[in-house]
Amino acid sequence: MKKLKIGVVGSGPGRGQIWISTVLKLTDHFEMVGVCEAVPKRAEECAAKWKVKTFPNLPAMIEVDKPDVILCAVPPDGNPVIGHVAASHGVNVISEIPIAPTKAIADSIKAVCAKNNVKIEIAENLHRWPREQLKRMIVEAGLIGDPQLARMWYATGSYHGFDVLRSILGSNAKRILGYRRKCDFDFVDEYMSLDLRYQRVSSGIIEFESGATCYFEQPPFGGTQFFHWEIEGTQGCLKGETLLVGRDDPQEYPFITEMTNVNGKEVIDHIRVDTPEPIVFENPYKQYGVAEGDDQDEVARADILTGFYETLVNDKPVQYPPDMAWRDQEMVVALMESARLDSQWLDLPLQEETQIEKDMHEQYLELYGHPWHDIDSLIKSPLPRGGVRWAVMGDL
Repeated sequence: MKKLKIGVVGSGPGRGQIWISTVLKLTDHFEMVGVCEAVPKRAEECAAKWKVKTFPNLPAMIEVDKPDVILCAVPPDGNPVIGHVAASHGVNVISEIPIAPTKAIADSIKAVCAKNNVKIEIAENLHRWPREQLKRMIVEAGLIGDPQLARMWYATGSYHGFDVLRSILGSNAKRILGYRRKCDFDFVDEYMSLDLRYQRVSSGIIEFESGATCYFEQPPFGGTQFFHWEIEGTQGCLKGETLLVGRDDPQEYPFITEMTNVNGKEVIDHIRVDTPEPIVFENPYKQYGVAEGDDQDEVARADILTGFYETLVNDKPVQYPPDMAWRDQEMVVALMESARLDSQWLDLPLQEETQIEKDMHEQYLELYGHPWHDIDSLIKSPLPRGGVRWAVMGDL
């Protein structure tokens, strides 16, 4: 089995570390050539922990080890920058989410990859979690009938929530209405050095091409509802991790997770509902020790990595390409633009650049002193976690 050489950009305590961990488990698919980390202390710690080479910048890694794939695991404003640099050097890209804050930036990434004949996969994870794949299987099996209503609470990174809605419903959004306000709730975040006496909360109504409608809320941190969604159909409902079959006197089927031991560690074996004909999602990566301790996200990471491997080695389609990735971020932009316009309905896809997007372009100058398209300057700039999306939309 051919192995691909892969390098990771970013070794932060969040996504960077867990990506490195998963890559190193997929020994049939990848050879880790190194980690690019600009912070010297972090690079030293990474090299000691994972026994990998580290590089101070991406061009140095590419020149020395000539990777087939670069995996971008830096804060979101860095995704387009790393994508441009890797593609310009002829290296395929797996980029963390979201693809970009605005359509202009997303289109620029797509264009530079096409120009240099490289592939790009956007690493959206939520629809790949085992429980979300099981939900999609349940809907496709017809157990809740025709999905009519969705209710979603998603506190941060709303594009994740919109991704999983599109996946479960099997449909794209066609129009959206947004509302937004400030609430007097404290918000302290050490990572972003924030100490605020308010939070921005959003809500909206989303109509899908399938006929389903979603009632969405981006609730405040520290509230009673953080991440939860329900899908109600003509014959039943998905409520969190419970399937309800029937409407008047529904039968409850809780999601059941079974673990298995792989090399002395407990990992997810499968997740199921015990309906008369059980619906089962098997962990396809358990032999690699993926999904230790019910780590749903590691199944998603392995799915992204092995799927992109198939794209490059066996010419399979990219699973989550730029156009699909933009659909989810576009819903966030449209929600905020609708709220700015006093809750006007906006049709999707958007037909012109929004004021919200213009504001985010201006924030590149405010935060970094360079326009969004000045890649050579931005690659040298420290990139905070929140960035332009937090500054304009209050979304991480």
